[in-house]
Amino acid sequence: MDKVNIAEKFATFDTHWDPKVVGEIDDYEVKLVKLQGDFVWHKHDDEDEMFFVVEGTLEMAFRDGTPSLWGRAR
Repeated sequence: MDKVNIAEKFATFDTHWDPKVVGEIDDYEVKLVKLQGDFVWHKHDDEDEMFFVVEGTLEMAFRDGTPSLWGRAR
């Protein structure tokens, strides 16, 4: 398994809402995406998702609440 430098991978693109596959773990793709503004409510019936916030704040609205995730690049 190769190491991935997240900062270097983020520097390779400027687009928003356009996930980039940067690796794989078992049968799962690891994707990076830059977010800006709101995104339409949706779901993935056949996928699990994990969110790791590197910088900024991510708020996700669920039927039972809106948790905030935040991160800061180091």
